[in-house]
This record gives sequence, structure tokens and C-alpha cells, in this order.
Amino acid sequence: MIYGLLANSVSSDVNVLKPAVDALAQLESRPGFCSCLMEVIAATDSASQTDVRLMASVYFKSSVNRYWRNRPDSTVIKCLCWGLGNEEKMHLRQKLLSHLREENHQIAHTLAVLISKIARIDYPKEWPDLLSVLAQQLWSDDTLTSHRIFFILFRILKELSTKRLTSDQRTFSEIASQFFDYSWKLWQTDLQKILPGFLVLAQNNPELHQDDMYLICERWFLCSKIIRQLIVSGFQSDAKFLQEVQPVKKVCPIMLNAIQSFLTYYSSFQEKHPKFLDFLKKSCTKLMKILIACQQRHPYSFGDQNVIGPVVDFCLNKITNPEPDVLSFEVFLIQCMVMMKSVLECKEYKPFLTGRVKDDNRVSLQDVKKNVSSVVAGFIASLLSSERVVLLCNILIRRFNGALSFELTNDNPNMRITHRKVALILGQWVSEIKDDTRRPVYCALIKLLQEEDLCVRLSASRSLYFHVEDANFSEQDFSDLLPVCWDSCFKLVEDVHEFDSKVLVLNTISSLIGRITEIIPNANKLVQFFQKAWEESSGESLLQIQLLTAIKNFVASLGSQSSICYNLLMPILQSVLNANSPDELLEDSMLLWEATLTHATTMVPHLLSFFPCLVEILDRSFDYLKVSASIIEGYIVLGGLEFLNMHAQTLAKLLDLVIGNVNDRGLLSILPLVDVLVQCFPAEVPQLLSTSVQKLIVICLSGGDDHDPSKTAVKTSSAAILAMILVMNTNYLAQLTSDPSLLAHLQKAGFSNEESILLCLVDVWLDKVDNVISTQRKTFALALSIILTLRMSQVLDKLEQILSSDNMHSSKMEVLTKELQRRRIKFSNPINQILLENSLKDNLQTCSALHGELFNAAMSKIHPSSFAQLKRALNMP
Repeated sequence: MIYGLLANSVSSDVNVLKPAVDALAQLESRPGFCSCLMEVIAATDSASQTDVRLMASVYFKSSVNRYWRNRPDSTVIKCLCWGLGNEEKMHLRQKLLSHLREENHQIAHTLAVLISKIARIDYPKEWPDLLSVLAQQLWSDDTLTSHRIFFILFRILKELSTKRLTSDQRTFSEIASQFFDYSWKLWQTDLQKILPGFLVLAQNNPELHQDDMYLICERWFLCSKIIRQLIVSGFQSDAKFLQEVQPVKKVCPIMLNAIQSFLTYYSSFQEKHPKFLDFLKKSCTKLMKILIACQQRHPYSFGDQNVIGPVVDFCLNKITNPEPDVLSFEVFLIQCMVMMKSVLECKEYKPFLTGRVKDDNRVSLQDVKKNVSSVVAGFIASLLSSERVVLLCNILIRRFNGALSFELTNDNPNMRITHRKVALILGQWVSEIKDDTRRPVYCALIKLLQEEDLCVRLSASRSLYFHVEDANFSEQDFSDLLPVCWDSCFKLVEDVHEFDSKVLVLNTISSLIGRITEIIPNANKLVQFFQKAWEESSGESLLQIQLLTAIKNFVASLGSQSSICYNLLMPILQSVLNANSPDELLEDSMLLWEATLTHATTMVPHLLSFFPCLVEILDRSFDYLKVSASIIEGYIVLGGLEFLNMHAQTLAKLLDLVIGNVNDRGLLSILPLVDVLVQCFPAEVPQLLSTSVQKLIVICLSGGDDHDPSKTAVKTSSAAILAMILVMNTNYLAQLTSDPSLLAHLQKAGFSNEESILLCLVDVWLDKVDNVISTQRKTFALALSIILTLRMSQVLDKLEQILSSDNMHSSKMEVLTKELQRRRIKFSNPINQILLENSLKDNLQTCSALHGELFNAAMSKIHPSSFAQLKRALNMP
């Protein structure tokens, strides 16, 4: 049951997900809940889903945070904790230690965190053997197992080190004294495997198993973090107690050697092994941070000549005279500077200015500190002469005004790293670029776009994107640079081969298209570029998605001139709007299709031929209904009768497919299309859409919208469409509402009213009149006016309601011609041409002629005030 609920809790269907989450919330304090979660986590057979196991681990961690700790002083917590008894806790602790070899990284990470949370509460009293059991398995021949144990140990030590009670700190000190030598031996053993492995890797020996090697590297990295935790948190600071911390003297020189050894492989890894280069960089940075932490926590032990001397000398050399490759390793160089800053500012290394009592021969703690400080201060002075300190200051400040432009004037190939950094900086500081500097920045980026080095050009393209997207982008300052910019970007797309790089440049091109108003002069260049790029992107869906987005922006920027790119556009649309097109291209293809119709001035044959594709698309999924509705609207407005004559049956099939089969939100996106169709083609459309119109009647006469705004909106829109059909094609609607098949559909939907269907619609029009806009209100009024002409005596029963409704009393019924949103072609709604006063007068006369004295009797029942309003509206005597 728990497994099923967890599986449902990761469902994308909210109707499945929410009940599962609620059920799990009810079960989380029940006895055995965590044990069930542990069984799900440990079930690594092929039938078990990884996402379900991950969700189980997340719930387990949450339960540990909430319910593991017993708090007898809290009644509420005590009530909640009944589900985790001591026996179950013991079982869970044993089970966790038996499941150390977790292959999934995310689950392993979560388990390590929850074990550390339990250890914070239970170690050492309730879980005394935790560290010993883990330590025994550290030497496992299985690299993955030992890697996971190192990660768990690191999380445990990190958690325990944050406890602040004296007893807890004493416990951690005991762990450090017992565990340090063991961890240090493991660290050195792994280092002896890594360094020969790096040598083999640098020689490109195919016999090296890189995955196993990388796992060892990761394990060693975790061990480094453990050692840092033990030294920094497990030993009292020697600045307070002046007790030498031997591990500092033992660890720091060897870690420095490890940094030096790693850096010798920087160049070869940079060219051939990016994965190991990343490891090398993060390891060197981490080791330098550990040295800094040791110096700050234990300054006197670090002040030993065999420790501080080599470290300071190494840092000074790297800062003042770095190798060309290491020059780009800025994160590491910054840590070297941090180390120098920490040493120079360390108060323990400053000379003591206090004296001593005369004739007092006792050696105080202060005297010992003074002696040590004098030795260290003298040693630092010998390493850091005043000239060397000035040199360090110059390195820091000689470049913060005008240096970047100066650097760009140097075209030496060795400057490519600096040029790339300049490009990145220009992108990172967009918000700081002032008006007078904007033009030089644009020029600098265009110059960088033309360099030979791909990294520099890509960085320039990325930064150019940020500047173009900036709210303060100045097209005036950029316009004369456009021709060179286009050519440089087009060439860069050709020169790069990696997907990410192509996407980066395409984003820049797309952004430029969207921000430049004068796109026409460069349109031919862009058409040629997109044609070539599309041909070369065959089979690469992710790249084609970016191209479709860029082309869509291109079409939008061309606006009414978009027909000049139809030679590019139509073949692309034809290739993506078919059954064989990949699903991942569908959304962007439809957005391009929509943009093409939005900005078209005439309907061309190619565009007309694409319309049937919508049936297949919507038959597959309604996910794209909103954009589909916009596309259909484009065909109606742009194609007119030519479109209707060619695709009438397809259009009817589409609307029938949607209406009645989508939710209210979907209906609200499609009903405006039916409204437009009836306005444009009042004689043709109603018969064509008979099935859909019947569904609209069923929607109007079905209940259930009293407390649901979306259902009310759907019913109101449907009622407005039916009112328009009645006004513009009265005979058709009268015949349709008499169709026996419609009555059968209504009865199936629960409609049991024996009154005429048309009269039932009258009730809907009267009821929904307050929910509509002015145009629709007039439509309702005209429909109600026409109802008066029916040869049905029951009409008289509704006469007072019809004539008393607010929509009959407007002093000015004429409205302006409606302009369809986002369209250039205007259609005049015939309803807007009808004067309601004249129509109502005529229809009242017809009603009077049909019903005689019954009509007069019905009129006499109208309230005097309502009758007076009616007379004023119709200018009756």
C-alpha cells in the first residue's frame, strides 16, 4: 500500500497525486511507517522505480526530522511520536547500516543526511557502534561502498561538530583523536592510487578504467573534507590553550605537496580530460581552503617553519609569477591570496608589546605565546619583505579604470584568456554600463566576436545577448554595427559543433531580431542563414527547437513584410507539421505557424494546405488547444470563404472533436472561434456545425454552474452564440431545436423540462444577461425580441420578463464595429447594423397579430414602471 501511494505521489496527474499525498500525511505517524519506507528504499530490484524509492527516502528524512526525537515535555510532540518506538528505531538503525551500497546518487545523499540526523540524536548513547561499523567497511574492495560510507561519515561528523554542549564537544574530540589517524591513512592510500593514475591518464593509456578511477578520486575528496572537520572541530584551538596540534604539522605539508603534484597535470587535463580537470580544480581549491582553515583555527601549530614556510612561499610564487595555464585558474589564485591575507592579518603573529614583572622568573602562558609569535613574525618578515608586499599590492590594484580596453588592443594569441575574461565581465556588469560607455562596450563585443579563439567569441556572443536583452539597450548606438554583427554570429554558428554552443549563438541572433526595428535591410542575409542552419540541423531536434524560436521572432519582426521569407518558411512548416515530425518539435512548430498567420496579409495556397494537420494534432492531445484556437482564428479571418469552401468538413470535424471533450478552460478558448464563424458566415456555418451547435444547447440547458465561475462563463458564451444564430439564421435554430436527436441528447444529460427547447433557452438568456458584455447583451435582446414572433402561446407567459429585462432599456443600442484582436482585417458584425428599437417594435406587432387578446392580457400584467421604461425606449406614445 505504501509503495502504491508513493508511486501515485510522483504522478503528474493532480487527481492521482493529491489523494496520495494526503494519505501519506495521515500515515506518517503510524507505527511501522518508516519501516515500510525503508523496505521500499532497499528494494533495488528491476521492478522498483527509482523516483518512488527517492520519494520514500525524502519521506523518511522528513519523518526523522519530525518524530525521531522524544520530547516528554511537549504533549503535542509526545502524541505525534507514538509511531516511532524504541524497537522500530533499533530496527531502522540496523537496516540503514545494512544498506550502504546505494547506487543512486540522490537517494544515497538523502540517506546520508537522515543517518546524520539520527546520529545527532542517538550517538553515542543509543547508537554506540555507528562509527565503528562504518569504519570497518571503509577498506571494502568495492569502491562504491566505501565511497558511500565516506559520504555518510562526512555528513555525520559535520552534524556532530555543530553540537555546542560541553559534553557533545568532548565526545567529538574523542572521535577526532580516535578517528584521525585512521582517516589520514586512508587519505594517503588513495592519494598513492590517484597520482599514478593521473600519470597514466596524462599518457592516454587506454587500460585505465576511468570510472573506477574517478570514484576513487571522489572518495579521496570526501576523506579530505572529513580530515578538515576532524582537525578544525575535533581539537581545541591552540590560540587559546597553546597546546600543539600535531595533525596540523602532519597534514599541511603533505596537502601542499598534493596541490603541487595535481597542478602539474593541469595543462594535459585541460586539453584531453575535462572531467578530471574539474576534479583537479575543485581538489586544489578545497586543499587550499583546508590549509587556510588550519591556519585560522590553530595559528601556532601552523606557524611551525616546516608548515608556514612552504605554504607562504608557494602562495607568493603562484600570485606573483603563475604559470600560463594556472593564470586562468582564478578561483585557486584567489584562495592563495586569502591565505596570504590571513597570515598577514593574524594577530597571533604580531609582536607582543606587553612587558613582564621585574624579577618574576615564572614562565606564563603569555610568555610562551610571545616567544612563539616572535619566531613566526621574524620568519614571515624574511619571506615578505617590504618590496614583496608592494608587489602584491600592485598585482591587486594595477588593473578595478580603462584597463579592459587597453587589454583588447593587444592581439597576441597568449591574450586570449584575458580577452575571454573581458568578454565575460562585460556581460556580468550590464547594469553598471552607463550611457556614455554603452557605445564603446558594443564596439568591444563586436571586436571580440571577430577573434579567432572560439572561447572568446562564444563569451562575446553570450555577453552581447545580455546587452541586447537589457532594458537600456540602445539601437541607435548599435545600428551601424549590425552588418558585422550578423556576419560574425552566422560564422560562429558554422564554426562551433557542440549543441550548447550553437544554442548560445542562436539565442543571441534571436534576441537581436526581437530588438532591432530595421530588420528588412538584413532580411536576405537572415533568410540564407536560417535556410542553411535548418538543413544542417536535420535529426537534431533540440537544435531545431531553438531555430524554430529564432525564425518565429524573425517573422514577427518582419510583420506585414513577412511574405519575403516564405521561401524559407513554407518548406520548414511543411516538414514539421506532419505525422512523422518528432513530438518535441510540435509546440514550437505550432507557435511558428501561429506567428506566420498573425503577420500574413493574404492567404497563400501553401498555408491553406496546412490546415488539416490540426485535426491530427488535436486528435493526439489537447495540450496545444490554445495555440490551435489562435491558428484557426487566423484561417477564418485571413482565408474567408476560400478557406471555408476548401476546409469546411475539416473545420466541422475539429470543432466537434473539441466541444464536449475538453474541460471548461479548453471550451473558453475555442468558443470565441464559433462566435467569429457565425458572424462571418451566418448562412453557411450553422448547418455545417449542427453537431457542435447541439452540444452548445446541451451545455446551456445543463445545470451545475451556480457556484462555478468557469462553468458560468462557458454557459454564457454558449448562450451568446446560440442567440446570434437565432438572430442571423432564425429558421435554422428553430428547426434544430425541434430535432428529436437533440431532445435525446438533452435527456441523456439529465434535462427533463417538458417546455419547448427554445423557450428554455429564453430562460438562459434572461438569466445570463448580467454576465455578458454590451455586444452580447444586444444579441440577447434581439434574440428575445425574435422569440416574440413564434407561434407559441407560451411566449406570452414570458412576455413581462422579456420586456422588463435590463437589456431592453438601453437608450442607445448601437455599438461600434468590432475589430478582431490581433488581426488586421476587420469584420462588421451584422448584429451591430440592426437597430434594436425597430426590431422590437416590429416583433411586438407580429406577436400582437398572432395572439390577439391573449397578447393584450399579457401586456397588462407588466409592472407600470417597467412598461413606462419600455415605452420611452421604443418612443411609443
